[in-house]
Amino acid sequence: MNKGHLQKIYNFTLRGNYPNYYNIKFFVQNRNNSVTPGKGYIPPEVEYQISENSKTEKINVEFADIPYLCQEDTERAKNYLSFLVTSLKGDTEAQKKIHFYREQYLNDKEWYYKDIQLIENKYIVHSGTDKSYPVTHISHKGSNLLDLIKESYPVPDFSILTTEWYSLNDTEKEKHLKIAISNLEQMTGEKLNDSDAPLVIAVRCAMPQYIPGLMPTYLNAGVVAETIEKLKRLYGIKVAGKIYLNNLMTLYSVLYHNKEIPNLKETLYFSSTAEIYKHIQTYYDLIAEIDKKLLTDPYYQISFLLKKATEFFEDNKELPYTLIRRKTYPSFILQKMVWTVRDENSYPGILYSRHSRTGLGYQIESSKNIFGEDIMSGNIQTTDKEYFDRSEIKENYPEVYHFTPSLQELEKSKKSPVTIEFAAESYANTHLFAVLQLNKSELTGRASLLSATDLFKKGIIDKDQVIKLVQPYHLRQIFSETIDFKSLSELICFSEGISVLPRSAISAKIYFSAEKVTEAKKRGEKVCYCKDRFLPSDTVIMKETDAIISMNPAAVHVVTACRGYGIPAFLNLENFNINLKDDTLINSQGIKIKEGDWITVSSKRKTIFLGKANFTPARFQKYLDGQNIELDEKEKIVFNNMADAYKTYKEIVDSLDTDDIASIEDLIKFIRTDLEKDTEKAEIFVNNWYDTHEDYYVQEILESELGTHQDRHKIYRLLSDEHRISFYRKAVDICRSNNLKGYTAGAFMLGRFICITHSSRFWKSLKPEETAFILNEYILFEKYMFALYDVGERKINRAKTAILTDGLQGININKANANIFITLKLVCKDLNKITNKITNKFEPETLKLIELLQQTYGFLFDYSVPWSLNNLKKICKKEGIELPEENEI
Repeated sequence: MNKGHLQKIYNFTLRGNYPNYYNIKFFVQNRNNSVTPGKGYIPPEVEYQISENSKTEKINVEFADIPYLCQEDTERAKNYLSFLVTSLKGDTEAQKKIHFYREQYLNDKEWYYKDIQLIENKYIVHSGTDKSYPVTHISHKGSNLLDLIKESYPVPDFSILTTEWYSLNDTEKEKHLKIAISNLEQMTGEKLNDSDAPLVIAVRCAMPQYIPGLMPTYLNAGVVAETIEKLKRLYGIKVAGKIYLNNLMTLYSVLYHNKEIPNLKETLYFSSTAEIYKHIQTYYDLIAEIDKKLLTDPYYQISFLLKKATEFFEDNKELPYTLIRRKTYPSFILQKMVWTVRDENSYPGILYSRHSRTGLGYQIESSKNIFGEDIMSGNIQTTDKEYFDRSEIKENYPEVYHFTPSLQELEKSKKSPVTIEFAAESYANTHLFAVLQLNKSELTGRASLLSATDLFKKGIIDKDQVIKLVQPYHLRQIFSETIDFKSLSELICFSEGISVLPRSAISAKIYFSAEKVTEAKKRGEKVCYCKDRFLPSDTVIMKETDAIISMNPAAVHVVTACRGYGIPAFLNLENFNINLKDDTLINSQGIKIKEGDWITVSSKRKTIFLGKANFTPARFQKYLDGQNIELDEKEKIVFNNMADAYKTYKEIVDSLDTDDIASIEDLIKFIRTDLEKDTEKAEIFVNNWYDTHEDYYVQEILESELGTHQDRHKIYRLLSDEHRISFYRKAVDICRSNNLKGYTAGAFMLGRFICITHSSRFWKSLKPEETAFILNEYILFEKYMFALYDVGERKINRAKTAILTDGLQGININKANANIFITLKLVCKDLNKITNKITNKFEPETLKLIELLQQTYGFLFDYSVPWSLNNLKKICKKEGIELPEENEI
């Protein structure tokens, strides 16, 4: 073809998804058939100009075009694009040329892949697998990433060391670690410490359940002194320095236990190249003093980081055990690094399919040319970008622009708004988007209500999912009280701050330790928890509080927890000249807030006040009630949208049938949120639901875990006598047939349920052997409560360990225990029938309980004390039974 016929290219930009082994293999294997990739694949697109002032044209290109368009030699890339554009205009010679190059690329990959031998077993799972694994094996994050990559989403290659790997001895761990790294090397075509294509790894530690920020992440693992020279040639001296310095700072922080770490912002991102390399030498020398092998052996370095992650889990495992409510282990994801510091336009970030605060439009939280860990840890202040049409972000966020069409598909898949942790790698004229994690979004009340009802109207979710998405705290936020303006004059303005949740205001007493917070909550106080810096282990305490104040920029996982639990939070008070010293906050004017003082936080005013405010009903409630309230034009739109959404939500709630509630968790939430104030309706709904879900309910109760008692008990209390009888008969039969009791019978749930006084009809309907079993369950529950009290109510897992290893200690049984079962005594004239069913497998206290019930009524109730006798009279009247004589047995 005459070169003059080629379409000349002046400049071009490529936008595409980050390539991975799974997608490349798909195109290699399916090049000659019509099979299409998964729904996560978006074809790359190129925008180009033929001259400086010419109109920009856009074309979609094929996957096999990417390596030619991304090559370092921009003139050769332009030349390839010239052939490509000319071929699209029908030029047969150009078409042949493009076909040749595409086939050459695919042939090269096919030849390379023939020699790949990826190993997969119960200890190792690689991202090229076609198999599926449970979250208990590869973690919540690993499972999500595997699902995404199978749908052709741009997830960087990874290998997972499974939860089974965690329990291996050190020798076996090393063996399988090398296999996992070999898998990653083969998939990426890069190798650790390779002089031409060095592999650099992100070590991501993950649990079977999404617990943000709990486990550590180590970026840039595997970088050693020899690697840096190749990184310089590939990415430039400064970028290579940033990568190496980040690696050394990670090793230093682990070796020196986070002591005296210079501020990342100053050291890593705002330093000159010379300063970066000066810091590199400083860290290098400090690390060499302890373990020089970390600086020369990449395998050893990665193994070291995994050991430290394991130690971290062992030191903090009580928290995940408590949150997940079962013994579990982490898995470890070794993933190819994506360079978010490759140039000034590269960046990590968080992408929301619905704005996390408003529910309208999309949202990006990011910062240019940094590592993603500094967004997640709160070291860097992010830019918050809202957009409604992707054209708004095309220039500044071209990678997100390219990926945005996938958000709607992900919402359909997850049946929820979604949040994506991503990496955008930019260089020359290339912009690639990579997915690092996907989760269902944690939104504010307003955002959740608008999103859920919108998804419902579009037919993406059903009624049950609406109930799942709109949580109780969301509704509390929407209808939150507002500060009475008259009381503001009585409050002292203490400080400004960065507010996490909009439309949140509360007065609470401030405390500075978990112990004080716990004590105050037990007294029924509203509590604000204030700390210098919150840790992942604080999550359990945070969700019990009414407000949170952090002196430092809180990590993203803390912010997520605040949004998730609907807790007002103020961050980064140190930037507003607030000091925390000796459990006292002091501002620049010398005003002090001491432990136990009342404070008021208002997100609308972005202010913390000293003093307790008066509150008036929220304006939205007034708006719904038809009252005249002053609104600006934007507020009118917002309130109108919220009113429409709330109307839809209420219609959904009112129309819910028992078939719309699939799980016991959804039933609990529905009753707690929407029928809390309508006991009669709640009772009708729960009993109708039980009629169609009886076997499921019984099984769920018998599979309950520690820590779920309160919610499940709430549902049981609403059951009718008929259903309580039916439940216990089925449950006891299953337990006796399968030798279940106590912890193995629903974590003492049967004993918890029976703690409330049951009707005489209930006891009449049971056989003696059933009654004996139930009384024994009550004793086991009381023993469990004693064990739980002994180790502390927040140490549920420790209580479980104590129970399973040491058994349950004996307890004292008294009249108070017996009085719970007074209706049994009233209708069972021969308690010996129950006694005869007690075997040596029963707790000795069960027999003591029956012996107490065989005492006279005068022994159990003091007939000479009016309140004691009246208690018995009320029970007898309710049951339609004549009051027994004092000496009657």
